[in-house]
Amino acid sequence: MSTWYNMIFLLVILFSSSFLVRSETTTSPANQLGVSESSTDQQKITEPPPNQTPVITHTVVVRADLQQPIPISVEISNSMGEIKNAKVFYRPLGNSIFQTVDLSRQSGDLFTAEIPAQDEKVIRIAYYISVTDAQGEEITHGSRNDPNQILANRKPVIVHTEITRVRLDSPVSVLAEITDSTERVVSAEVFHRTTGDSLFNRLELIFQSGKIFEVEIPAPAVQAAGLEYYISATDNHGLVSTHGSAEEPHQVRVRVPPPFVSFSQLLRQTHDSMVNQLNSQEPNYTLGLSQLTAISKSSLLPSDLISSCQRWISVCQRELARKPVAPPSRPSVEVETVSEPSQTPAQLDEGVESEPSPEPEEEAALPTETYTIEQLVGIYTDAVKNYAMKGQSEEAINRLKLIVELQINHRYLMGNSYFWLGVCHRRLGMYDKAIQYFNGVTNENSFKFKEAQVQLGLIPR
Repeated sequence: MSTWYNMIFLLVILFSSSFLVRSETTTSPANQLGVSESSTDQQKITEPPPNQTPVITHTVVVRADLQQPIPISVEISNSMGEIKNAKVFYRPLGNSIFQTVDLSRQSGDLFTAEIPAQDEKVIRIAYYISVTDAQGEEITHGSRNDPNQILANRKPVIVHTEITRVRLDSPVSVLAEITDSTERVVSAEVFHRTTGDSLFNRLELIFQSGKIFEVEIPAPAVQAAGLEYYISATDNHGLVSTHGSAEEPHQVRVRVPPPFVSFSQLLRQTHDSMVNQLNSQEPNYTLGLSQLTAISKSSLLPSDLISSCQRWISVCQRELARKPVAPPSRPSVEVETVSEPSQTPAQLDEGVESEPSPEPEEEAALPTETYTIEQLVGIYTDAVKNYAMKGQSEEAINRLKLIVELQINHRYLMGNSYFWLGVCHRRLGMYDKAIQYFNGVTNENSFKFKEAQVQLGLIPR
């Protein structure tokens, strides 16, 4: 019996020893592999991680100018592996074969490419993006059977009549018709600068109605050196068109008017010119007598010239009395041709009615020396604005007679002068002369023909 107890006790001891040994070997994987704990930690760090699929982030291009290269921007993230290749597959509408361009890494996860410019007949391009990692796994954005679509976007169309000439220190109105056949115009601007400057100033074109946009370049920007400008329009996809450009802007000449010469100054100039002619080797006493007699009768003649005119009139009369001469003919008038001013008399012809001045004396024809159109417009403006509109009819008549005596060919000076002569004579009760002047106003020589007819109706018959 004891023998059996001894055997059982021995088996229990052996079983317990085996259990203890097994427990020690399973609690430490390092012991099973025959390596230290520190080498096991190092093995975990160098063990290759599992592969992850690349992730493509891309904003689809919906509209673009297909006649220009189309930029494609893609973010490709694959932190657990390398990118083997990345491409853009594209084909124009009507083509069955996709062509490819490589995506190039710019920085970090950013890749870019350009789809080449297409013929103007192409209205749509299909495209998709394909990325393959180092393990040969491919991922796409879009697909061959379901590609992204780019529709043609046409540039805005700008219709504008180029401005070529303006007046110094005058505002310039810039008018343009702007349309966009595929989308909408979101901004329209005018860029302007003084000729010779390097930087352009920006002005926003303001929508008026229909397709019309307008803005005014301020007067201080219009300098004698000249003006340069161009127009830019942008649609809602950022497509820009221009009329002119920063490199080749429209060139505008700025006209600098000559200094204003008063009527009394013109009389002095005419006197001096006539005296110089009479002192020449071939004096024209007939012309001198006519000119100086007319000058001497003007109430605006400076006092220092009165005696001079009388003396030279006597000289002309004495010389002409020495031999018989044919009746003097009207001297020819030479009028220099210059550009017409931007300010028309219509802008001054307001507020006509006022109390009449006393009846003037009849005067001889005013001097007919050479004048520029600019000078004659100055005389007209002075006569209408400073005298006729203020009721000083006599002074206005003195000035306006100079213009009608010259019988120049001008689109409004003659007819408008006739009109105001008629107004002044009607105020003074000289109705026959008023009728004569009003009848001289026509559609061909004035834009005041209808007003002249109204004035004729105001004259008592």
